[in-house]
Amino acid sequence: MSEIFLLLKYTMKNRGKGGKISKILSPILPIFFMLVFGVPVGALAYKILSPVNTYIPAIVPEGYTLMDGIVSLIIIILSFLFFLGYSPMIIFTLFENETIPFLLSLPVKRISVFTVSSYDALGTAGVPAWYVVSFPIIYTIVLKISPVVPVLSFIFYIVLLIAISNLFAMVLSRFVSRTGAKRGGMIVYFITLFLYLIIYTPLSSTNKQNVVEFAQKLKGLFHISLSPFLPSTWLINGMKGSVSGLFYLLALSLFLYVLTYQLSKGMDFYVEKRVERKKVKFTPFSMPLFRKDWLYFKREPMNLYLVGFSLLFPLIMFTSSRDPFAILIMGVAIAGMYVPMLTAGLYTIERKSCPLPLTFPQNPSGTLLTKTILPTLTFSLIALIISIPAIVIEPLTIILIAWFPLLYYLLSLFTLYLLLSRPSRDLTKKNILDLWEMLLMEFSTILIASMIYLAGGLYMSTLRGDEQKLLHLMSKNPVLFHALGIGLPTFAIIMLILLTGLFRGKIKRMGDRICG
Repeated sequence: MSEIFLLLKYTMKNRGKGGKISKILSPILPIFFMLVFGVPVGALAYKILSPVNTYIPAIVPEGYTLMDGIVSLIIIILSFLFFLGYSPMIIFTLFENETIPFLLSLPVKRISVFTVSSYDALGTAGVPAWYVVSFPIIYTIVLKISPVVPVLSFIFYIVLLIAISNLFAMVLSRFVSRTGAKRGGMIVYFITLFLYLIIYTPLSSTNKQNVVEFAQKLKGLFHISLSPFLPSTWLINGMKGSVSGLFYLLALSLFLYVLTYQLSKGMDFYVEKRVERKKVKFTPFSMPLFRKDWLYFKREPMNLYLVGFSLLFPLIMFTSSRDPFAILIMGVAIAGMYVPMLTAGLYTIERKSCPLPLTFPQNPSGTLLTKTILPTLTFSLIALIISIPAIVIEPLTIILIAWFPLLYYLLSLFTLYLLLSRPSRDLTKKNILDLWEMLLMEFSTILIASMIYLAGGLYMSTLRGDEQKLLHLMSKNPVLFHALGIGLPTFAIIMLILLTGLFRGKIKRMGDRICG
């Protein structure tokens, strides 16, 4: 155990070079995300579970309530998603981690190195676990019992899930490729988030009668999910105070960890790479640098998630919120995170190939500026798609949406400016941007988008006579009404144009820093 803590301390110290703000906020972020996902799920869980804590013989086995059946079924689904997402990410982390050869040269056990790598993967693939966190708390509130035993049971259950995933990852690493592992993990991670959104929206308006009617259709599944041989049933029994449930969870976890320890002795920490002979046909391309960026974009599995989430999340939220301008702001806010991430990824690839970029028949600043094309085009196209509902409701919205590309272009330019301002960044990190830099760009994006799209959109809707809009309250004061509706978007657009020219000029002057 001391080896594991020592390796964790080394990896965290080696990773945390971001600055004071990043070091302060990094420990808070897991708690923040746990609250972001856990609180809405907890509120929904209480709304569904509190009226159905009753025994219905035709639906659930004897000794259990309908609430037990619902909780067990949800836990099984989330556990399965956790398992499918976590195991591939462990494999990818092992393959990607450049410190593995160094760690293996130290007098430490292989299982310690494997455990530290699995800890890194847990932060990426542990989203389903965030959803389940609220269930022990809600369970204790509904049953009106002490939370100590339910929380302890939940901890044992999470430990068991991690043990199963670690064992499966160790076996899977002998057969799966690096790219396949990350793509699989990203796809499951992607599915998990949207499953949460799709389920949460209709269930948020449910009542006891709807829950019972829905449970009648799943009575066969409840008898399976409450089987005495399933860990989810042990968790239910443990949360009710059963010592046997806690014992089974702990005993199986210890057995799996011992088995994983034995298997790790023969593990070579090598993920299979398939090498195939392939005939490549050379075709001239008028924009070779852009084509290189496009090939990286297609090859990196994380980009699938960035594009898919940016496109589908606002469209799904449109089913629960009929305000198209609020959906636009949400889409812009998401792009405020992902445009810098994609730009930073393209910059990192260019930096790692140094000094090759200096030999190109093009000014280094021109090479850098091509890194803004793909992020701008990609997220502008996504913005156009998610703005279709707003255009249908208010055709004049197209005037406001026309400024999307300029906003994303400015974001990409500002990202390059930050990277060139401190070229000594650690390029081995997954995200070379500091946390404060990401927060600064996110806040600026939301501020500019609100000034253009929210104020301008509400202004046009109010002129159409929609009395539900906020600016209608100010329509009695014509000066204030027109100043906000026209002045804010105009000011924001002028600032966009000026800042874009400013940072483009700075990057042209800083182009010689492309290789540090």
